[in-house]
Amino acid sequence: MTQSKASLMLAAAVVALPASVVLAQTMTSMEIKTALEGNSISNENEVQYFNPDGTAMYQKGSQTTSGHWRIEGDKLCSDLSTDVRLLDAEDKRTGWQCHAVMGDSKRIAFVIAGHAYSWTVSKGNKVK
Repeated sequence: MTQSKASLMLAAAVVALPASVVLAQTMTSMEIKTALEGNSISNENEVQYFNPDGTAMYQKGSQTTSGHWRIEGDKLCSDLSTDVRLLDAEDKRTGWQCHAVMGDSKRIAFVIAGHAYSWTVSKGNKVK
């Protein structure tokens, strides 16, 4: 992907962000680590926990799955599929994917395929 195409996708994603995140900048690797490591993110239907050892847990409703996370450059990378259709599948993972993160320590958004997916950050493990 060319630099200008990636910039255009990121600019388009900013338009889709909620008002509280619109003014946010793309987070650095240290900001991402500080916001996520040992903490959970959630939205209306989902919660995800980022263990300091690089493992992660994802829950949607009563279904849970686990995987791994890491930071590469200024992007969050994970092999954890949050596709609830895969939670019952034998192979739950779709491979490592990396995404830019926008926001701050209280609210973040992952930029995926030109769309920003917003989450609220909370301290500790909130996966049941």
